[in-house]
Amino acid sequence: NHKAYHIWVDSHDLEERKRNAKDIYGTEEVKPRFSVSLCYGYLDGDLFQTDNFQEVIDWVENNPKTEEEIELTKEYV
Repeated sequence: NHKAYHIWVDSHDLEERKRNAKDIYGTEEVKPRFSVSLCYGYLDGDLFQTDNFQEVIDWVENNPKTEEEIELTKEYV
């Protein structure tokens, strides 16, 4: 858990994503379907967003957490 990113997956249905944007973010701006954050509960925003899951996989593989990020993650776990 200390080294893993948290990947949020939103609905494939655009109308549901619109509702989720309003409920989660308080905006009508539809966010990309996949969001990567440092860890669950980390409030400083997403590190990466995309509508393509393969891009998520590639991003995570190419962006391992630094020692500092691992320590920060431990604070939230």
